[in-house]
Amino acid sequence: MFLLHHSSIRFLIFFILVIIFLNACKTLPYFATSNDFYRQEITLDMIGGKKLTGETSVLFEEKTPAPDFIELKVKDGSIQRMPIKGIKGYIFKEGYYAVKYVDLYYSGTYNLLFVKRLTKENSKIQFYELHQVRKTNDTGEDLYFYFISLPNHSLFETWNIYSKNLVPNFDSKMSAIVSDCPELAAKIKAKTKGYFLAQYNFSNSQKVEVFKRIIEEYNNCK
Repeated sequence: MFLLHHSSIRFLIFFILVIIFLNACKTLPYFATSNDFYRQEITLDMIGGKKLTGETSVLFEEKTPAPDFIELKVKDGSIQRMPIKGIKGYIFKEGYYAVKYVDLYYSGTYNLLFVKRLTKENSKIQFYELHQVRKTNDTGEDLYFYFISLPNHSLFETWNIYSKNLVPNFDSKMSAIVSDCPELAAKIKAKTKGYFLAQYNFSNSQKVEVFKRIIEEYNNCK
């Protein structure tokens, strides 16, 4: 049976610890949220129609406001600084993440952030999700916020679904928005099940279902 000397064991332990330390110091690529990812390949969808693919990091989930630029490393190895307000959004895997001004807490303070589009590109009303990792709450829960953009909104404009534009009185406010589709507007005004947003006590999946249902019917309205 082969036995290691004490000095050899100490050297082996030291070597293992060094390897662990070096690996711990080396940050690996990751994607946590649409505003918190490191060294991922994305495709920027620029205003004007140009698309640029390269590697970048977005690390401003908790910064207010977001930086004016992001740096994109393209295939030839060069770094391009892309102004945030020149970007419509970015594509990562199967998701599309749009640049939008969002009011998280209905305070009138808007942050320019990337939000995940949950509706089709040609949808008349767009619906977005913002996922943030809650780092300071005892429950350890992640945060999810939802926003809509209407046909008459400017490029970066959104409404929080719990802003004064939609609640209270979601039935009257949302039905007015889709008033050019009378059958849908009537369902919302009557608070028909599946067409009404209760204040704050819906689960995330229920919120998504309500808005997707309303938006889909509005898109298909004759």
